[in-house]
Order: sequence, then C-alpha cells, then structure tokens
Amino acid sequence: MFDHVVISASDYERSKAFFLQALQPLGVALLSEGPLGIELCRPGETASLCIRREPLAAPSHLHLAFTVSRREQVDAFHRAALAAGGQDHGAPGLRPQYHADYYAAFVIGPDGHNIEAVCHATAPSPEDVVREFWRLMASNDFETVASVLAPEFVMEWPQSKERIRGPERFCRMNAEYPTTSRWRFRINRLVASGDSVVTQVSLTDGTQSGEPTSFFTVREGKIVQLVEYWPEPFAPAENRRHLVETME
Repeated sequence: MFDHVVISASDYERSKAFFLQALQPLGVALLSEGPLGIELCRPGETASLCIRREPLAAPSHLHLAFTVSRREQVDAFHRAALAAGGQDHGAPGLRPQYHADYYAAFVIGPDGHNIEAVCHATAPSPEDVVREFWRLMASNDFETVASVLAPEFVMEWPQSKERIRGPERFCRMNAEYPTTSRWRFRINRLVASGDSVVTQVSLTDGTQSGEPTSFFTVREGKIVQLVEYWPEPFAPAENRRHLVETME
C-alpha cells in the first residue's frame, strides 16, 4: 500500500548514520543518495524511507505516499481528496526531478500531513491513448471520455469556427447531442508520429452518419487538443467516369 515515507532531519549526517545502523538488522540498506537526501529500502522491495537533507528545528509533518498502477487513479485521488476538504499541494503531473515517469499529485490533509498518490508506470503511447478515446466514445458513456483528456483540453471545428474548452464541456456536448440510438464507431485509419495522431473514423447511430478526420495532440498520456474536419459526400464527376470504379 505504501510507496515511501519522507522525513526531515535537524542534523542530516547524524540521522543518516543512525538509521543506517539501527535498521541494518532489519535488512534495510542504502538504496540511493543524492541532492535531496537518502533513500533506504529492503532489497527486492519498493516501500522506502527517505531522509531529507533540509534541516528543521522541529519534526515536520508526515509525507505519506500511496502507490497506484494507473495515472487515472492519481487524477481521481486528487479530485476526491479536494472534494473531501483537502488543500491542493500539487496537481497531477510528472515530477521528472525524481524520475522520468514519476506521475503524482499531492494534498494536505486535515492534520497538515502531505498525502501523495504516485504512479511509476510508463505513460501509454499517444496511439494507445487515442485508441482508448475511441473505445470510450463507443461505450456511449461519454463522461468516461474525460479520463483521457487533459484539464486544458481544447477541441476545434475549423469548418464551423467553433471551439470547446475543457473535458466537462466536451463530454456534455456528446451526451446532449440528439440521437435516435447508440452511436457506433469504427476506426478506418490511424497514423501516429510523436505526440500527433490522426484518425479517420466511421460513425453512425443508424440514422445519422459521418466520417470525420481527427487530429489529436497527446502529452503525458492525455489528449490536449483535438481538431476535427467533417467532409461532405459529393457526386462523382462526369469527366472522369471512364477512369474510376465505384467504391462500396
């Protein structure tokens, strides 16, 4: 359940020597030491004790970190903790000063302790994020789509010169869109390069249908921008009839 516990010391070197000696019989050893301090851990385990170099005249409040397997859980923890009355101490996001995939959020609890949720897993690829977006859209439970959208998410339709800001408005727009039945989605083409993903999708509710081309920008495992074009069907041209065949 615990990932690590962080404490500060009024005398770093003295505390370091004490804990190394006192915990040695328990199989706890030095895992790493750097600018922030030392990390102690049992070999083969992940839970650790961290001692900071920063001197304090009095003991600090506890910093309790809980490990989770998915970044979405970090996001959900942050929302729930704030709703319960906690004080924001760091929004969900990467903390590369610890390591490249350290994704965490921090909240100060009622007694002043720093409560953290952290995910060490590598972020899903932009292609995986977009495929998950369309899977969630196909569920027709549009509120769930917010799980793959960044808080600063923006969607644009250049043809109508419209823009939607934020996951909540995007999900609400889809939920309120008039329909005769469940929407069905099929990815026909997907091209990914770096942070950019382009899809061409067929969708229908049995009465309405379309084949939008969507340009996604994905950062840190979340969609930050979606620009979408909706082509209109057109009749075949007479001047090339002798050169073409009809597509099904």
